[in-house]
Amino acid sequence: MKNLIIVSFAALMLVACSNEEKTSEPAKDTAKNVSNEVANDTTNGNEEVEPKESNSLKDSLSADEFNAMFKQDPEETQYPNGKFQLKDGSIVTADKFNYGENDVFDYASVIFYKGKIAHMQVDTESSIEDIEKGLGVSFENYTVEPYKFGSGYEVIFNDTFADDNIAVLPNEWE
Repeated sequence: MKNLIIVSFAALMLVACSNEEKTSEPAKDTAKNVSNEVANDTTNGNEEVEPKESNSLKDSLSADEFNAMFKQDPEETQYPNGKFQLKDGSIVTADKFNYGENDVFDYASVIFYKGKIAHMQVDTESSIEDIEKGLGVSFENYTVEPYKFGSGYEVIFNDTFADDNIAVLPNEWE
C-alpha cells in the first residue's frame, strides 16, 4: 500500500511538471503576439497614429553636454579645477562655472564633479518643471530648494556640494 501511494504521487508530479511546460510555452507566444499587435496598431486602420510622447528626461548632464547647451558668462570668473574645502576639512577639486541669460534661466552657477553636474543655482522666473524640460534632466531623485538669494532654485545632484557642506568656495581662496 505504501509503495502504491509513492508511485501514485510520483505519477501526479510528472503530470503536473509536464503541464507546466506546456502552459508556459503558449504564454511566450501570446506575449509576442500582443507586442506585435501593439506595434502594428493603427486605431481603426484609417487614421494615422501619432507617436506617444515619452518621458525622455535624463538622470544627469555631463559638463560637456551642459556647455554645449549654454554659454558661460564672460564677465564672471570661471573656476575649472576649483578648490572646495568641505566642512570636515577635506579638499575637493571640481569645476565651477557661471552661465548667462538664455531661454531656460537668467543666470546659473553650476558645479561639475567628475564630469557630471553636482550642484546648480539658477536665477529665474521660470517654474522648476520648465527648467527640467529646458535642461532635459529630471530632478525627481535630487534635492530642489528655493534659491536663497533671489528668485529661482538650487538643485543638489550630489550632497557633497550642498551649501551646508561647503566651508570654502573656489573664489574665497583668492
